[in-house]
Amino acid sequence: MVSEAEKAFGRLDILVNNDAFRKPALDVTWDDWNLILDTNLRGSFFVAQAVARRMIARGYGRIINMGS
Repeated sequence: MVSEAEKAFGRLDILVNNDAFRKPALDVTWDDWNLILDTNLRGSFFVAQAVARRMIARGYGRIINMGS
């Protein structure tokens, strides 16, 4: 995904991880919670890691993480 984005735009200057889960906390099941962790925590981290490698090599970039 990161390589494709670089091909399309030339370089990556900013990454915004913006995740959300729309379900009341009292209704979240075990499976829901695992999906939340996989998407919001693990997914955001590993995308940021992949993008950061390129940003560090270029000496510039910003990563913004937002959650619900």
